[in-house]
Amino acid sequence: MSSRHDDPQFKIRIPAHLKARLEEDARANGRTITGEILQRIELGASNDTRLADFLREEAADLEYLLEGAKTEAERLRKELKEQKDHIIDNGPVDGLLLGQLIVSHSWALERVADYERRLRRIKRVLGE
Repeated sequence: MSSRHDDPQFKIRIPAHLKARLEEDARANGRTITGEILQRIELGASNDTRLADFLREEAADLEYLLEGAKTEAERLRKELKEQKDHIIDNGPVDGLLLGQLIVSHSWALERVADYERRLRRIKRVLGE
């Protein structure tokens, strides 16, 4: 087992306001400045892992939602095409139904775009 004196040392430059804050926090927490720095490094690494786990879960949820939104958008696209073909072949259709289809299709496409955008941001943060 190594003693504290065997641990590697290094010097860093730190702005005076951060050093003062470290000293104040170390006193308040009953630690040395080194102890306070080490505690923050350990907590930071732990928080990074938890954040990455959370973001991966969010990405999985978004991927599931994205597939559903894509399926819905495709279903609505086909239904709109059928309505268009009906107009061409048989004349007028129910305008209210057509309007609802157009709006629903637009919303589905917006959801797809939103989920894709959110997924890209999460993956960028995760470095994936």
